[in-house]
Amino acid sequence: TGWRVGHTMLGLIHNAVKQFVLDKHGNEAWEAILTKAELPLNTSWSDDKSYDDGSTVALVATAAGLLGAEVGDVLQAFGTYFLSVLRGTKYHKLLSVLGDNLKDFLFNLDYLHGHLQNFFP
Repeated sequence: TGWRVGHTMLGLIHNAVKQFVLDKHGNEAWEAILTKAELPLNTSWSDDKSYDDGSTVALVATAAGLLGAEVGDVLQAFGTYFLSVLRGTKYHKLLSVLGDNLKDFLFNLDYLHGHLQNFFP
């Protein structure tokens, strides 16, 4: 599938996935995803803490399965949602320096993880 399980993901991503599901599909869907992914219903993440990305993979794959969608389609929808959410946060400035146009932004996006490791070791 291309996932690199064994790495970490910021809690910011987990919280955004949660909010995405809640906004688009409601609390019942979120609880079903947590249950099927074998995560406690009271699971919470701190935005600036790193978590094993196995839980990220479980959330996305489970969401796709329960929503009857392809993983790639869920990731595409989440990416669009996530960028819109970031506009109102302190992270917007970080993304804005990646480029003034789509080509530069996408090229520099590969370097974002390296930069984030400096801020969130």
